[in-house]
Amino acid sequence: MRARKKKNTVPRLERVADRFTPTIPAGEEEIRVEVGCGKGKFITALAKDHPNVQFYALEKIPDVIVMAAEKAAREEIGNVKFLLADAKDLTEGIDIKFMGLDENRKPILENVAHEALCPSHSVSVLYLNFSDPLPNNKHAHLRLTHADFLERYRTVLKADGHIEFKTDNKPLFDFSVEQFQECNYEIYDYTEDLHHSDIPNPYHTEYETRFSEMGMPIYSLKARPPKEKA
Repeated sequence: MRARKKKNTVPRLERVADRFTPTIPAGEEEIRVEVGCGKGKFITALAKDHPNVQFYALEKIPDVIVMAAEKAAREEIGNVKFLLADAKDLTEGIDIKFMGLDENRKPILENVAHEALCPSHSVSVLYLNFSDPLPNNKHAHLRLTHADFLERYRTVLKADGHIEFKTDNKPLFDFSVEQFQECNYEIYDYTEDLHHSDIPNPYHTEYETRFSEMGMPIYSLKARPPKEKA
């Protein structure tokens, strides 16, 4: 569910501007990234317990990410930075930008290159928590576990890095497993009922807490990308 658009989002973002970064810089000993951080419950708790790790949280909805940044500011958590960005922005690529209508009222589209937000092979853990399932199959290519995204993640993960994926949506989970397998990722810590398994799970998102309290199973896995050939 999308958060309701708020009129005061811009001034709130300005007040926590020091919590944001335009890119993920190289040079940190350990970097972990959450794609789609929501209101920040998961990433702030994780960062608080791991002060020697640098965390970065991506979220593309301003009204949502401002709440996560405010939470980090209130709790004085200094080792998490926020990026108002999309998962595709992690690596360089080409976006199609709508430039208006021509004299025949047909859309004018322009290819716009964007640079990578994240250095190659720098991320130890990439978290995908309760991503939008996009149930319409025509939008499958936009799911954050589609093969196109998994190939992008390969370029930012370290050689020993991995992805941690959680969802309440069984069709999305099944789709994701197929995509990980198609891309030759090694899947482990697989479970279709995380909260009744023996897999450690101390950090929960807002969605996870809500769905678990409703008695819904949480599907979860970890995955390592294939080793690059020497």
